[in-house]
Amino acid sequence: MSRRTSSRSCSAGTRRSTSAGPRGLPPPSPRRAASSSAVSGAGSDLDPRALYRAEVGGIETRYYAAGDAAQPRLVLVHGGQYGSYYSLDSWDTVLRPLQQRFRLFAPDRPGQGHSAAPGAPGGYRWEAGERHIERFLEEVVRGPAHLVGHSRGALLVCRLALRRPDLAMTLVLVDAGSLAPEDPAYPRSERFYERLPAPPPGEAGAAAVRIEPEAQSLSQAHLSDDFVGRLVAIARRPEVLRARREMAERGSSLFQPGLERARAEALQAIGERGLPVPTLILWGAQDPSTPALAGERLWDLVRRRTELSELRFIEGAGHYCFREQPAAFVSEVVDFLGSARDGAGGHGTLRGSG
Repeated sequence: MSRRTSSRSCSAGTRRSTSAGPRGLPPPSPRRAASSSAVSGAGSDLDPRALYRAEVGGIETRYYAAGDAAQPRLVLVHGGQYGSYYSLDSWDTVLRPLQQRFRLFAPDRPGQGHSAAPGAPGGYRWEAGERHIERFLEEVVRGPAHLVGHSRGALLVCRLALRRPDLAMTLVLVDAGSLAPEDPAYPRSERFYERLPAPPPGEAGAAAVRIEPEAQSLSQAHLSDDFVGRLVAIARRPEVLRARREMAERGSSLFQPGLERARAEALQAIGERGLPVPTLILWGAQDPSTPALAGERLWDLVRRRTELSELRFIEGAGHYCFREQPAAFVSEVVDFLGSARDGAGGHGTLRGSG
């Protein structure tokens, strides 16, 4: 279910708001990822045959690649930060339908999932994550793509499109709390995380890894035993544990200033010149960490100078709208990308799937 808003048109039953190739680099040498169930995602829609590893900007990077190479490229960028439990596995509910329509890519960001952690303290800066995703587009995807980013991943792809519009065909910003303008009408998402209960002492187990996604969701149905087991395997990886320690010790001095600067610069650029490609802002209507009003504030800024923009809300979903309502999520993404291809929509359309 979704509500939509579009900057050119409004459709009934929906709240909707509409409002060249990469630099030549030698391709990396992809290798198939290890086939253990903890890595492969056995028992989920995450096809182990589509998991690869490649060195990207000096970081051993696991990524998912599937779909017909003749189809348009689409890249899914997960959220979180170095050492958090977000990974490409988060997308496993939507991989199969999307790879039927696109040449699909989804990387694990550094220090997350099954990618390596940065080797030096400087690698934990926000800017290092931006460089990594840019290199991934250049070296692995090797061409412009539709960019879909969730949470802090939305800020990453937004920044990439502003800096390298040659790598972006469209943007889909999903529950983009790290990008939304501050407003006294709603608290910053950091407040939500500060109120989460502390994990049980000892080695990370199912209870620990479930805390955040349970609090972010209306239903726990998407937290299958298989998915939670993969989160536990990620949480216990030495690379992830090392990244968590680094962030605990240096995050406030290394990571946070860059994050705040990136957000401020992105909002300033959007306000001054808009986004360079058609942009969909997609939000779980019941997102508890960053409420729907934050999506409206972000879209209000985007639509003023962005040629084609839409805001769509997915009902019955919190922060992980693509996990709680995967069919609605895929439908909205495919519909918007079709509209962008056909030149439909326009400045400021609001729409909702309901």
